[in-house]
Amino acid sequence: MKTAALTDLVIRGDSQLVIKQLRGEWGCRQLHLAVARDRCLALVSALGLGWSAEWVPREENAEADRLTVEAWVAKAGQTFPERPAWQKTRKRPAGNAPTSSDVTGASAVRTGS
Repeated sequence: MKTAALTDLVIRGDSQLVIKQLRGEWGCRQLHLAVARDRCLALVSALGLGWSAEWVPREENAEADRLTVEAWVAKAGQTFPERPAWQKTRKRPAGNAPTSSDVTGASAVRTGS
């Protein structure tokens, strides 16, 4: 059986802040975000692949949220922490820049031929 070669990495995340910082469109004012961004960029660079990062609105990211919870429970053996109430209910008009409190994880998806 022939295995397809991995040629590109598409990183999708529901935090516009994280995605734009990863792509270099926005700066990092918080040290912990800069450290996380730099680590991610180093890991992607080490793969030697082409990559892109795409923002997915939280409302369209239910499957990634489900997979995150499933992986957390399998690895940590405990219930996934609840999102704060403000994250569950807060709606920001399209085009408004996020604040540092909008930080969530990004999920990675492999693509290849």
